[in-house]
Amino acid sequence: MKKLFFIPIGLFLFVGCVPKIVSQKSPILDIDEKKCFNFPAKDFILTKDFGNQNLFILSEKALKEFNIKTYYGENKICKNYLLTSWKITQDESLVTDKGSSYTNTYGTINTGLYQYGNISTQSNSYTYTTPDVTYIKKKLYGIYSLDIGTIKDDKIITIWKATQSAELVGTDIEEAAKVEDADYPTIRNMIKTMLIENNFVKDD
Repeated sequence: MKKLFFIPIGLFLFVGCVPKIVSQKSPILDIDEKKCFNFPAKDFILTKDFGNQNLFILSEKALKEFNIKTYYGENKICKNYLLTSWKITQDESLVTDKGSSYTNTYGTINTGLYQYGNISTQSNSYTYTTPDVTYIKKKLYGIYSLDIGTIKDDKIITIWKATQSAELVGTDIEEAAKVEDADYPTIRNMIKTMLIENNFVKDD
């Protein structure tokens, strides 16, 4: 995740500026209990890669900062659920860079060593072009998502969801998959946006 933020601040290292949070909320449903969130059971989270495991840990930290309780797999205690993920995708395309043209000049050079007499100079020039270069260009994209909802009749009902996505720069898949402590400001911002849009907290 440390590359989601376009040239960044923590998290996802995107190109340009911090990607906008794009969110949707159900027009007819609201979270029932507003003081807690239930994460998936820890056994389930442990099946995820380290980046997504840490994403839950940092999300929990952000919720606690706003005095929201969190649980893992405790559906009977808290009916509100929270799911989050950091996904990397890769796109490949065939690119051709056109060759460049250069002109060189050669011949007799007047060095200015003679003070008298007529010194004539002669020069010739030639132009050459470098060959075209074709190669496979790889681009990485990162998608940070957060979904919240409630559990009714043993069914998960999504009430609010949001994503941030962008092209990642200067990294490889392994590096892009990491979610580190430096990414906390990004995660906190997403959590805060969710809490504001669901009337958990007021916008300052």
